Amino acid sequence: MARAGYYLLTLFCFVHFSCTKKNNSIQPNISVLGIVRDRIITANDFIKRCEYVPRPAYCKGENYIHKKIAMNSLIAEKILAIEFEKMQLSLTEPQINLIEGRKEQAMRQLMLKTYGYDFVEEDKNKIELFMLLRSRIYEISFLTIHKEKQIALSKVKKIFNKKESFNSNNVIKTKLLRFNDEMIQPVKELLFYIGPEKNKVYGPFDTDSTNLFLKIKSWTGSVRVTEKEKNDAWDSAKKDFIEKEALNLYASYVSKLLSSKEINFYKESFNRFASKVSDIYLIEKKKKEKVLQDAVWEKNSELKLENLNQLDNLKSEIIFSHEDKSWTVSDLMELIKKHPLVFRNKKFHPQRFNAELKLSIADLIRDMHITKRAYDLGLDKDVNIIQVKQKWEDYQRSALVKLYYLKKVPNLDNIYNNKFPEKFLVKAIDSLQKVYSDDIKINTEELGNIKLSKIDLFARYSNQAYVNLEPSFPILTDDHLFDYGSILK
Repeated sequence: MARAGYYLLTLFCFVHFSCTKKNNSIQPNISVLGIVRDRIITANDFIKRCEYVPRPAYCKGENYIHKKIAMNSLIAEKILAIEFEKMQLSLTEPQINLIEGRKEQAMRQLMLKTYGYDFVEEDKNKIELFMLLRSRIYEISFLTIHKEKQIALSKVKKIFNKKESFNSNNVIKTKLLRFNDEMIQPVKELLFYIGPEKNKVYGPFDTDSTNLFLKIKSWTGSVRVTEKEKNDAWDSAKKDFIEKEALNLYASYVSKLLSSKEINFYKESFNRFASKVSDIYLIEKKKKEKVLQDAVWEKNSELKLENLNQLDNLKSEIIFSHEDKSWTVSDLMELIKKHPLVFRNKKFHPQRFNAELKLSIADLIRDMHITKRAYDLGLDKDVNIIQVKQKWEDYQRSALVKLYYLKKVPNLDNIYNNKFPEKFLVKAIDSLQKVYSDDIKINTEELGNIKLSKIDLFARYSNQAYVNLEPSFPILTDDHLFDYGSILK
């Protein structure tokens, strides 16, 4: 038996990049850069499509010409999406599910903002503590012991104090740890957010097949000299504080939402299901980075339904019960269509697969309830959510129309080229710009004021069903001329 409330203790390592940036959300006083018939391109949309995914070389600069190329590309995407409707093309079921999944993920993120970030109150004392701790360089001694070997903390303390030996396979080692070093999250929490005591043994910390014990030998603190260093340290600590407080507040809200809800797994049928899924997932982990992805599909490291065809013979089996409902494999797969399974731990021993799969299903059910609550609150009508859905829908539609045009080009070696637009496509876009000219308005003044960087960035969410923040940059045109449309004031 697995209680949903229990899982909430570790469910909320949500967004790694953007949820802490409140200015990323579209507000009623949005700055509109462009209008293409019934579609809008906001300044926020433009910045994110240019900064959160790599731009191609022909428009990755900071100058106005490159910004015009980027703007023409986003306008072209909207034009092709409208052409999709005129051509009476259709999206596939997986594409429709992806769009809906993206929308619902955005709704859950809005829930996090509404019931987490919006309630955070600044605590200067905690922020100063975070600043102090993250400046430290810890010298620790540590010991890893296989989980099969049960050992009491009291004995571990004696081993650290050299009052008792263990065995030659378990040697106490030393290590220096800084804030940005790789470490498991519980250790980072202890060292850089709570604050440990010197010469005290802490543990056990779960590290897959072993338990980790550590002792703080000493620490030193770096000194920030310049005002910029001090301000940067404060801003970074403040950001961490806000995120932690928001996640705690939201966890409390979701815990109440899920109170008394349980998941009961049926051992035999679940194990059969897990065996099939492990065969798929563990193989996919090895090959997924090598799989060619075309412009229609985003690269996603999570487990998708398309990979689960082998489960057909198990569809009718009941694998768990929840809220007076017996959930079959088929029922679960219906959820996965819009919400790929997410594994909390990206690295784990194959022997732990069943346990990790249970956690991923629990998280999926949790998100189902949060999504339902978001619909009940009418968040699907929020301007932010509408814009997100439109963005991903237009991305999918335009990609299909692009393929339609490129298939007409004779002897084209690679219709999935993502480095530069095909000349035939550029000419087609030029023609369509003229056709839609009366329906297009561009805020050239606002476009000129936008600041872009030259740095390639691929921003991703952490522990989300869909990990990419933004669709790929549309490789549609390298034209920098605004010889169509009218000026938007």
